Amino acid sequence: PSSIAVTESEADTRKKAESIGRAFGMTAEQALASPMLLIGTPESCVAQLNHRARQWGVSQFIFITRSEKVMRLLAEKVLPHVTDV
Repeated sequence: PSSIAVTESEADTRKKAESIGRAFGMTAEQALASPMLLIGTPESCVAQLNHRARQWGVSQFIFITRSEKVMRLLAEKVLPHVTDV
């Protein structure tokens, strides 16, 4: 399973977190809180990445996915809005 999921709505986020969580042996809440996963709407992903940068002093992120769609969403709708890296 992919550890990155950019979703279109909070309902989609919840479904994706449940699916990814099951694959990794965790609950949806654990999947959403995991620093090794990025699951959410573009706005939520921006907030998560900014939070991680501030909280842990992260200056770089590495994204691994086989999905061209996910990489395009990250490049167009998420990363241009991450300000704390």
